[in-house]
Amino acid sequence: MLGQIAKIKSCRTVAIAGGAAKIALCHDAFGYDAAIDYKQDDLDSALKAASPGGVDVYFDNTAGAISDAVLKHLNVGARV
Repeated sequence: MLGQIAKIKSCRTVAIAGGAAKIALCHDAFGYDAAIDYKQDDLDSALKAASPGGVDVYFDNTAGAISDAVLKHLNVGARV
């Protein structure tokens, strides 16, 4: 739901999910601009490609390795 609210606010949205089916769902059903498969992709490279201007807002409810990777791409003043 957060990604859909972000789209309404004209934000570029990037999903991070595990598996091809979830990635397809993020693109096709939820309308994310990009989706990264953390199980298959090099997360750092994929984040750079999907968010070349950096990350302004990050939402996660699990923490761990994915959050560690995203934190390196946060812009100054970003919201987490």
